[in-house]
Amino acid sequence: MTAEKDFIVRIENPQGFSSGLIYSPAGQSEEAYVFTARHALVGDNGIAWDCNELSVGFLTDNGWSEYKLHDGDVILFGENNASEDIGVLIVKKQFLPVSLNYDKCPEICLVPAKVHELEITGFPKVVLNQLKRTLHHLMPLKDRDYERQIQIEVSDPLTGEYNDDNLVEGYSGSPVFVKVNDRYFCCGLFLAYETKNKRILGIDLSLVNDLLASRSLPLLSLLQIETDPTVLEAAEKLNENSFRVLSRIRDSVGKVNLPRTEISAAALEVIKNGKLAIFTGKPGSGKSAMVKKILDGLKSDFEIFAFQGEQLDKKSIEEIFADKPFCFGISLSEVLDSPQFGKKKIFLIDSIEKILETDNAETILDFFELLFKRENITLVFTCRSYAAEHLKIRFLRQFPAFPDFDVPALDAAELECIAESYPMLRTLAKNKSLLKVLQIPFNLDKAVSLPQNSVKDDIDTEARFKQIMWEYVIEGREKESDPRKRQLRGETFMEIALKRASAMSAYATVEHARADILHELTADHIIDPEPVYRRSFAAAHDIYEDWALTRHIDSNYLQYIAEEDNYGAFYDAIGTAPAVRRAFRIWISEKIQAMDGSAGQLVKSTLNDSAIQNYWKDEILVAVMQSHYSSDFLRENKDFLFLDQFKYFIRIIFLVRVSCQKPDFSLLNALDVDKRTQVYHNINLVPYGEVWANLIEFIFLNLNLLQPQMRLILSMLLQWEKGLKKNGPFPAEAEHAAKILIWFYSNFTSGVPSGQGRAKTENLENGILMLFRLSDFVKDELKSLIEDAFRNKNRDADFEIGNLYDKILEYALDGYEGQKICKNYPELVLEIAESKWFYYPPTPEQIAEMKRQSILGPYHRSMMHTEQDFGFRRSTERHYSPGSPYETPILNLLLYSPFATVDFLVKLFNHAADSYIKSDFGRDNEFLHPADHRSQITVIMDDGREIKQHASPSLWMMFRGTYFNSPDVLKSCLMAAECYLLQIGRDIKENKHDQYTKFLKASWDYTFEAFLTRCNSVMGSAVLISVANEHMDLAGRRIFPLLKIREIYHLDFHRCLKESEAYSPLSYKKHRQLRHLQLQNFQTLKHRSKSIEDLVINLSLGEFQTEIFGIIDNFNLENPTDQNWRFALARIDRRKLRIVKEVENGYLLETQLEDDLQKVVEENKTKQEENHTVSYAAYWCMQKFKHETVEEDSYEKWSEFHKISVDAQDNKNISKMHNQPVLVAAMGIRDFYRSLSAAEREWCETKVNELFKYELFENRLMDFTNSKYTVYETEAAFSVVPILMLKSDETQKKMYKQNILYYLTHFHQRSEHNSLRASINSYLWKHDPGFVLNCIFCIVEYSKFSHLKHRLEHLSGYKSYKRNLFSIIKTAHYRIRLKINPHYKPKGRIAGHIKYNDALKQYSAAIDAIMNRVAKEETPVQIAIPEYQSNAGDWLFEALKLVPAETELKILRDYFKNVLSFIFETFAKDSDPYDDTIHHTLQQFFQEKFALFLLSQPEDTAIENFKALIDWAYADGVKIFYSDKRYDFTVKCLEEVVNQFLNDESKAANFWILWSYLSHKILTAKMFIFDKAFLFNHRILSLTQLDWNPLKNKKHFFETFILQGGDLESSGRLTAGIGFEELMPDAVSWLAERIKKEWPGNKDWDFYLEKIIIQTYYDGRMRREITASARLRNDFIALLDKLIDQSASSTAYIIREDFISSKGLP
Repeated sequence: MTAEKDFIVRIENPQGFSSGLIYSPAGQSEEAYVFTARHALVGDNGIAWDCNELSVGFLTDNGWSEYKLHDGDVILFGENNASEDIGVLIVKKQFLPVSLNYDKCPEICLVPAKVHELEITGFPKVVLNQLKRTLHHLMPLKDRDYERQIQIEVSDPLTGEYNDDNLVEGYSGSPVFVKVNDRYFCCGLFLAYETKNKRILGIDLSLVNDLLASRSLPLLSLLQIETDPTVLEAAEKLNENSFRVLSRIRDSVGKVNLPRTEISAAALEVIKNGKLAIFTGKPGSGKSAMVKKILDGLKSDFEIFAFQGEQLDKKSIEEIFADKPFCFGISLSEVLDSPQFGKKKIFLIDSIEKILETDNAETILDFFELLFKRENITLVFTCRSYAAEHLKIRFLRQFPAFPDFDVPALDAAELECIAESYPMLRTLAKNKSLLKVLQIPFNLDKAVSLPQNSVKDDIDTEARFKQIMWEYVIEGREKESDPRKRQLRGETFMEIALKRASAMSAYATVEHARADILHELTADHIIDPEPVYRRSFAAAHDIYEDWALTRHIDSNYLQYIAEEDNYGAFYDAIGTAPAVRRAFRIWISEKIQAMDGSAGQLVKSTLNDSAIQNYWKDEILVAVMQSHYSSDFLRENKDFLFLDQFKYFIRIIFLVRVSCQKPDFSLLNALDVDKRTQVYHNINLVPYGEVWANLIEFIFLNLNLLQPQMRLILSMLLQWEKGLKKNGPFPAEAEHAAKILIWFYSNFTSGVPSGQGRAKTENLENGILMLFRLSDFVKDELKSLIEDAFRNKNRDADFEIGNLYDKILEYALDGYEGQKICKNYPELVLEIAESKWFYYPPTPEQIAEMKRQSILGPYHRSMMHTEQDFGFRRSTERHYSPGSPYETPILNLLLYSPFATVDFLVKLFNHAADSYIKSDFGRDNEFLHPADHRSQITVIMDDGREIKQHASPSLWMMFRGTYFNSPDVLKSCLMAAECYLLQIGRDIKENKHDQYTKFLKASWDYTFEAFLTRCNSVMGSAVLISVANEHMDLAGRRIFPLLKIREIYHLDFHRCLKESEAYSPLSYKKHRQLRHLQLQNFQTLKHRSKSIEDLVINLSLGEFQTEIFGIIDNFNLENPTDQNWRFALARIDRRKLRIVKEVENGYLLETQLEDDLQKVVEENKTKQEENHTVSYAAYWCMQKFKHETVEEDSYEKWSEFHKISVDAQDNKNISKMHNQPVLVAAMGIRDFYRSLSAAEREWCETKVNELFKYELFENRLMDFTNSKYTVYETEAAFSVVPILMLKSDETQKKMYKQNILYYLTHFHQRSEHNSLRASINSYLWKHDPGFVLNCIFCIVEYSKFSHLKHRLEHLSGYKSYKRNLFSIIKTAHYRIRLKINPHYKPKGRIAGHIKYNDALKQYSAAIDAIMNRVAKEETPVQIAIPEYQSNAGDWLFEALKLVPAETELKILRDYFKNVLSFIFETFAKDSDPYDDTIHHTLQQFFQEKFALFLLSQPEDTAIENFKALIDWAYADGVKIFYSDKRYDFTVKCLEEVVNQFLNDESKAANFWILWSYLSHKILTAKMFIFDKAFLFNHRILSLTQLDWNPLKNKKHFFETFILQGGDLESSGRLTAGIGFEELMPDAVSWLAERIKKEWPGNKDWDFYLEKIIIQTYYDGRMRREITASARLRNDFIALLDKLIDQSASSTAYIIREDFISSKGLP
């Protein structure tokens, strides 16, 4: 027998002996490797020994055997003896003189990192190199002289007896061993011995692979080993547990081992490619067996750790492994970090659902944490299908990404495979009911183990099969002859199952059970003992437990119902444990299967018995509906279900909608962790279970009877639709659903009453969309319905029918909703499109008739709408916005019926072009660039045909929608045409030789020819040029006729420039995100950046070179004079390209230009360089003005820019936009005033003053286009005017003050006004507050006579200076108030000349008075609010803009209150609730300013003003009406207080003072006015934020308010959002109390409450608090119950089911 030390060899060379280790990496390897010291292979002279001078000696029981090296053997060694003293001999095993079992060979390893003892064995000189000797008690040291060295401390007696020569000679090259659990590992070689310090010097083996690699030889694996005995012991226990867990899993059916190859291969991929794999399936479906086989095949690549689900029943993962059976003395992390487990690891947790039934379910999260922390771990769970849903529900947020894998039942082929060994199965399998049972491998395994005589023909039901199984498997009928003992086996097992289920624990203890019975049940693998103490037990398989529990239910049924007819006692006896409820559903399913009528009677009696709790009534209906036999139940009990006006049918529909939906977990991996709970909102739930199909079939078969319930049925079908896969096949029941819908809509449009009232409009419309999806099942019927809608059948009889018809047609013409309609009825859709889209203006005769019949008098609107300008109905404007290839049905129609659709498009394009040419669209529009010049081009075809096409920028750019507002329907159709050609172009290229490609090519050719030769405008040609840029090879010569037309180059040049304006705005319709994304992708296709010029160049690079050059030459022969056209011709001529230089990825090319063009280029370069310098100066100052970070923020940098601006003043090559000297000057004054030189200061002040005077006295119409200054210059200058005022002398200061006041009262609507006001607030309140106070007073005074200005304007018949279009628009838009010129003399005949002069005198006197007041610096005592006859009150708000919110002046504090009083008084006088005397923008301004004022003032001032805001509402006799403007205004003020508080939480003290007063007022008056605002029901507060620091310690504050009657919906919103962390879990009780008396019953409330329960359930701390308190627990369930009953919330149902299944709940 070979031992580890038999592999130690002796190396002999001409100078003596050394030792070594022979090693082979695998038993099948032909080579063996001998490791030794280099100096054993190389002589003292440094020359290597020849092969014939070296031999390897083997010492065995038979004595010495020598092997002389052959010439073919390989000798490798290091470079020197100093740091690479290692050598390797590679020899052929077949030539060795001894035969060794290399499986026993010591492994080679790296030096262990942890503390360990070493051994060295060799052939030392002390024994004449003839015997092996071992050095013991060796300890490695950390000292090293070089990287690979090993230094070892020696305490072996042998080293004290002999000198180092005796040790070194012979020991050199000896292996250094690490011994671990009786296994030897070689980690290095002995080299030398230091006598003085008794230290062995060695070398590790890491150099070996370098030597092998140098000769391109295979490398060897150096292991990392574990030496810590604690870790090794832990590893052993892990392996023992894994062996135990896997051994208990049976992986065969009888004696047949089913491979299940395809399923296993797919499962293997899931395990290998993911971090988490969950294998689900019905109980006994073979999940564990399949996984066991797979893991057995992965042992070489993975470390396998297996656990039972119940083993996780500990507080934490650390506690699991600290307790029995593991008893780790270290943490799991330390074990996993051990090199012992260097491979990837798989943690198998078998039957993970067991942990869900314990108090410690959250221990699963510790295993998830392993996944996130460690890359080399994969988790594998096996789980019952029902429990997998609960697992996901419970740990939704923490779930890593994983694929669903459901292990299916056995198929017919697999059953037949087993039947070959067990023929009796064929008899059983003939029964359909039993077939389902036998498809479960566990059941099948038990069935084949039955004795032959037990399989009788009367086993015809699942219940009967279970009875036989119970007798033979549980009771042991075959091997136990004593009937009493068999009974005891059954009873003992039943007791274990019931106790475990009731206690919801992993194991149950049966105190009085006989030991021999327990022993037998354990030996028969019926029960498993708890692995540590073995005193408690659990069913060895879930199916056994199901048998016991269904038997328990059946025995109680027989006792209480069959014998006593006492249904209440029956339900009390079986209990409500989750496991029992699952068993109840299995049991009721079996009762229905038995078809003895007992199931129906049980349901009826339960529902009719008023003493039975509603819970059980719903539970039995849910159980029936979720069973496999719900169809039988519905059919057999139809009459009962339809009693009392369909009472129980309605309840079934309700329960199915609530209980038979589940989250769509496929969304999980696409959602962020913090958003995963969204899958639990009703909108994201999907139907599951057979009941939906059965219920739909039942409804279909009873349509005539169910007519009164069609509204309810429609709602149910809409929920069923959520389970349909977008692109997958429809389920079998889809045909019935389609026929139900078509029947419903046929009755609806025929006016047949439903008996329940009309369905909701939203449901009606969504039902139509569902019907469209299912149209393949009802093609003819749906076509008739659409035709009825189109032909206006019954439209006028009922407006609801008319609205429905409109929706049908709208959806049919919608690109997203009508896809199936386009496929099935293309001709009908095209007919509808033409009818609904095309507009024809009325004839003169029709206009005359309209005038004659109009009751409002003869009038016809002559103004055309944009859509009508292009021949489209105005109604199309809103249906297809924004324009997109997917908005209209055209793209779908092109795909399904291309030729007819192309014909339609030609007709549509021609109709649009004809209408456009006749209209004045775009004519003389100065805004348009380029101008919408209309022309006609001639396209000359190769055969000589001349095609006339209308051309203009509007028409050319129509397919991109980048020119001007044009019809979206037309843009969409053109985009669809382009999209279609791009798509089939790709398909043609990818599928070059099939029949379908021929059809596509024919479609391409037909479309190309139609757009080019049959269209009367360039709209189609523009599409063809664009498509040719992408599919140039397909376009080929067909595109040449367009390339020969000069005007097209001009049009496409501008199209390319405007590509950046091809926007993709968000749609307002359904699927808005999808529509937006698809449009965005379409707008940014790569070929968009290409123009016709790129097309010409690219065509000239290939086979069309000669023809393209000919086209260019023909253009040049025309001797063009237009400079831009000459540049374009140069750009497209490849022959003029010259290489300028080589760059990184190619060459830089440049077009060779003619001399005059080159001169233009050089001149433009010079201009650009000059403009760039001053432009950067302006940009730097612009950033400074906006307080942004700038490069080199210093006076020196500003001075540099100042010089640039001065030098550029007279340079005509520099545009005004680039050179902005006033901006530079303003920044000099604002930021560097003290550093400015005298000259710089004078220049800056002059520039600012020039602009200030210009804006005051010259730029009267605010014509920004022709203004001398840019907007930035104007705003910057006005921002420094107050600074100049403060720095000026007294005379200038008065002038500045008067000019500032004049500007504030006459130009307050201009943009620079904000800059001036901000500067006043920043500088003048600090340095000249009296002036600002005077300004406020004077603005209010000005409001008294401001009406005179308007009167003067009216009387003067004032005509402005000659205005261009820009100034007219600005004037109209901003309602400019004209500055009155005192010297103005009205011209022409003025009717009110005398009145004009009187008004002028009054106005001038009043202006002089306020100007004098400012000059004299009079200080106002109070600011009185005048009585107004018009809207002059606007000036009060202008004055308020100058008042700081934190003002300490009483006069200004009073002013705030006075303005508020003015607002309320104005509202009181305003009788029209829909007309704002005070403009809404001014109201909004006051709300913001007043809110900030309240939060910034001392408590007494804040409360005083707050009372003025709210107290009016609580006065006696006040009634708040919906249209009360004061109420709306106050609510917005309160919302703005919240807003301002959110912006600055430092104002918390004042905020809570105000809110306390509001709470006191509401609760004292018992009038819940403003309670929504009080509860933060505000749009700005996000529902995603669950914590808001200001609410800390405010729980009691809100508790009182909510309980006493605060708006319930707002209370829910607050709790669901920012109040969640502070108010919960107590808010559960507050809301539960409130819903006893009221229920808001709207979608928002449902959403808030669902959000509360979802967040509570997924917040571990919150859930534990609720579970621990009976009050909170009951209140939480009350919320769930109410949501289920009142709002049919499946979300609440799912969570309630899981919540009441948690251990510890009553």
